[in-house]
Amino acid sequence: MRWKNDIIKDSPEGCTILVVEDDLVQRMLLVKILEAKGYGVIQAEDGEDALDILEESAPDLIISDIVMPRMDGFEFCRRVKNSPDTQMIPVILVTALDTREDVLKGIDAGANEFLTKPIEPLELSLRVRNAIRTRKLFQKLEQNLVELKELESLRDSLVHMVVHDMRSVLTGILTTADFLYSKIEGRLSEVESNLFGNIISSSTTLLEMVSTVLDVSRMDDGKMPLQKAVADMRDILKRAFELMGVDGKGDRVRYSLPDSPVWVECDEGMICRVVTNLISNGIKYTRNLEDGRVEVSLAEEDGKAVVRVSDNGLGIPESDREMVFEKYAQSSLRQQNRRYSSGLGLYFCKKAIETHGGKIGVDAGENGGASFFFELETRRE
Repeated sequence: MRWKNDIIKDSPEGCTILVVEDDLVQRMLLVKILEAKGYGVIQAEDGEDALDILEESAPDLIISDIVMPRMDGFEFCRRVKNSPDTQMIPVILVTALDTREDVLKGIDAGANEFLTKPIEPLELSLRVRNAIRTRKLFQKLEQNLVELKELESLRDSLVHMVVHDMRSVLTGILTTADFLYSKIEGRLSEVESNLFGNIISSSTTLLEMVSTVLDVSRMDDGKMPLQKAVADMRDILKRAFELMGVDGKGDRVRYSLPDSPVWVECDEGMICRVVTNLISNGIKYTRNLEDGRVEVSLAEEDGKAVVRVSDNGLGIPESDREMVFEKYAQSSLRQQNRRYSSGLGLYFCKKAIETHGGKIGVDAGENGGASFFFELETRRE
């Protein structure tokens, strides 16, 4: 049998408490004290009855006796805490014996507080007040989290829309600049030609950054289709070197490739962008060094194609190595004057490699600096 009293809507707390007690005298004592404090009360005679009530409504607090027929308070509390729908409702267990064994069993079951019979009205009021305050704080935190996620989703949608429009404008600027340069190249002085080159180079860099933002957004939403094909990783690296104007013989960037093909199944364009990102990053952080250099290598190890891009710059402390691939870590590290990348470059690399089922990481280089690497499973031709 169970009873549901009218909740006192004008109560100072406006909260509902489920009282689970098989002894009528003890139950009515609890109800009387709680209602006098302005709480709405739901009554249940035992644990099974209380579980039925919880399927219909979620109170702000549960006060349950331990010794009850059919289901004792320990088992009832355990079921409450094991259910995703009720696990955050605080539970106060009431015991006739203030023993260490009861307390330990209650803690193991997930109880938040304990009361010892005979019930002291003041102690009951204080424990109930504190338990409900904790519950309300958690509910507020949940509400804030939901609102934060909604704002984040709205922000991402707005950024995606703005960035998409920016890419269209940048594409137009770059196309126009290329066209004009092709028409007047022969009539430009060296200074004017360099200025045009700066316009085209800067526009290309900005367009790549904007494209990365859009691609990262699509990857996060699981809407980035891969155009996979079996390819020789050596050819992908060579394409990346060509795009960056790297011949492998200069002092700044060197590479070593195996004589035999290393076959992988991947989206060649995406993996090429990963390589150019890592090389650009290495060049950036060795640019001010007289002996600064970046070394790129490819090897096949245990059925994996392993690409490594190492530099002899300042390196990355071990404590920061996981963070550098996170979406918002760069802004946090930048505030601490620890910058290892710009924008979303490394996050894009991480998402691109993980989308292929691969692994990416960074460790200390043999000659100091940082050594970025990624692995992809090899395939037969």
